[in-house]
Amino acid sequence: MESLFGAIARNHEVDIALVRAHTTVRNGRFDLVVLISFGLIYTIAAICWQGSSLGALEPTIGGLARSLSLGSPSARQSPE
Repeated sequence: MESLFGAIARNHEVDIALVRAHTTVRNGRFDLVVLISFGLIYTIAAICWQGSSLGALEPTIGGLARSLSLGSPSARQSPE
């Protein structure tokens, strides 16, 4: 890590202590966006994997559409 900090300090013409100090600074908004996006992705993946409310394991977008449909129960069943 020391050589990485040294290279960054040389390239940006700053003191190595300043580079080291900035490694503890985090952008809270960016972290929040990343956490929310991963949460949404994992939720959609879980819904797709679950498939329909009948418990059929079907990892497809069709499973998501059936899970989110607001129509009649027959609309949520897969065609045979």
